[in-house]
Amino acid sequence: MTKSVKILDCTLRDGGYIIDWDFSKANVTSILDGLSSANIDFVEAGFLKICQNNPDKTFWTSIDEFAKHINSSQNYTLMVNYGEYPIENFKY
Repeated sequence: MTKSVKILDCTLRDGGYIIDWDFSKANVTSILDGLSSANIDFVEAGFLKICQNNPDKTFWTSIDEFAKHINSSQNYTLMVNYGEYPIENFKY
């Protein structure tokens, strides 16, 4: 049986705790592009949250809004804090 290692990056999610998720739109784009170029397997890209849309933060108002910022076939995840995003907003 062959084992493989998968790499997860959480800069845009966990790193946000340090700087209040205020990365700037240019930094978000640069980080996502760099992680794609590095072939990182999984990217935690921030939070789904009902809030004012702000391109400088890594809070996303919908999956569709986040999808506008990616251009690769990587695996992305967005975190949800209980009570901050209605389950009805998820597409099934």
